[in-house]
Amino acid sequence: TQNLSSLLVAMGYHEISTPSMVDPAEGERFANRTPVVLANPLSQDASAMRTSAVPSMLGAIGWNLDRDLGDVKLFEFGKTYGMNSQGTPEERRVLMLGSTGHRRPASIYDNEANLDFFDLKGDVEAILNAFDLPNSNFEPSGAPYYEQGSSGRTSSQGAPMAVFGKLRQDLGREYKLRQAVWMAEIDLERILDF
Repeated sequence: TQNLSSLLVAMGYHEISTPSMVDPAEGERFANRTPVVLANPLSQDASAMRTSAVPSMLGAIGWNLDRDLGDVKLFEFGKTYGMNSQGTPEERRVLMLGSTGHRRPASIYDNEANLDFFDLKGDVEAILNAFDLPNSNFEPSGAPYYEQGSSGRTSSQGAPMAVFGKLRQDLGREYKLRQAVWMAEIDLERILDF
């Protein structure tokens, strides 16, 4: 992952690290895995291991926006957790990207330009191209929490490798995010198995 970190930094991303313990209700809206609930949690807000890295990324982006940092590109190497079909806990390695704001600021030579779907898709492709994935293909349909028409997924030999897109506006309002947020979830566990 060191080479991948260097690539992401070169693309303008900053690495973050967020807690793995979350409110199980928050995680359920972004993943359809049964959460691993802690026997003696410190609080309800940290009573389960996260099933998705999306809420953590939304929290980090919101924290930056609340401090008037409007151009943000973040990444996190992390793990998600869930119960497998045998009823035992299972962890998966993921790479989560989050971005908001401008692709470039205004200058005397050019107007400012907002980040868009093609910026995110290009970043995801650059990351996946670092691996030798056979028969990789793109589909223009992402997860239900992304805007329809501004999301997609990439798979290799029929197995999903990445899902990405623009967070739905209603969810953005719920998280008090005052501008468009773009995210990508990359399944490192599956990629590293190839």
